[in-house]
Amino acid sequence: MIRSQSCRSNRRVTSSPESFCVAQCHLGLDTNLTAVGFRLNRDTRPNRFYPTSGTFLDFTADFFTQGLGSKYSFQSYKINLNKYWNLTQNQVLASGSFACFTGGAPPFYGNCICGGGGVRFELSKRHHVNLCADFAQDKDSHTWSMGVGEAF
Repeated sequence: MIRSQSCRSNRRVTSSPESFCVAQCHLGLDTNLTAVGFRLNRDTRPNRFYPTSGTFLDFTADFFTQGLGSKYSFQSYKINLNKYWNLTQNQVLASGSFACFTGGAPPFYGNCICGGGGVRFELSKRHHVNLCADFAQDKDSHTWSMGVGEAF
């Protein structure tokens, strides 16, 4: 697959979930990112909205190069892994992990911010209320949080 993202501060930009040029437009930057890449995913969840078992794996690799018209040459790798265990008829334990790596010379907005993970324990199946615990790490710091009500 070939991805291209361009941004000029003097024109309107529409954002997509995978676009990271919205931030540079607000800063008045003019850039173009073009990559060749691939995506692998595997989904064994019986229900993608309210999974009770199985795994979800998503891996992307993008190779940005000036030879394709990109302003910068760098590589970006992202992996997301969620695992679900059906503990009892009414209990599901879920864990999630995300990691991102870059190589080469990415612009500041192309760098990975952090990697992390978390677990969810469903408190109410009827209302889809979860107890969550999350952890995130970057090269200089880490953080953790706990909450009720959110799912991944």
